[in-house]
Amino acid sequence: MNGKTKGDGKGAGAKAGAKAAAAAKPAAKAAAGAAPKPSREKVNLVMCVVQRGKANDIAKAAMEAGAAGSTIFNARGQGLGEVMSALGFAVAPQKEVIFVVATQATSRRIFDVISKAAHLDTFGQGIAFTMPIGDVAGLFEQSGIAGKRA
Repeated sequence: MNGKTKGDGKGAGAKAGAKAAAAAKPAAKAAAGAAPKPSREKVNLVMCVVQRGKANDIAKAAMEAGAAGSTIFNARGQGLGEVMSALGFAVAPQKEVIFVVATQATSRRIFDVISKAAHLDTFGQGIAFTMPIGDVAGLFEQSGIAGKRA
């Protein structure tokens, strides 16, 4: 015999090294932090429509209240605002819309903070509401949505 095992032509040392390397991969992943798991928690959408230029401060307040993040986009309103403008109330049609996806446990607190930060107790400042979300993809436990900051 020439010190090689029959079959693949590799020595016993090479096989042991390959097995050790394969065993080290899961350990390396665990050391680097486990991959985030998709969240199965029930969530709500907290939505707020405000005058343009106010959304950044409101979104920051929502994050301080526990929101993992937010999405802000521009919109244009029409309807009662046009009538109110004709009566002398300053209600501009340019709006910003804030979306926050939050767990059912945190959505009420975030809604209350958004309502206060947006001054929604004053006429013409905007509107906020929540809606249940049936299914969601792309939401992970470690993203902060489950109350854990990444």
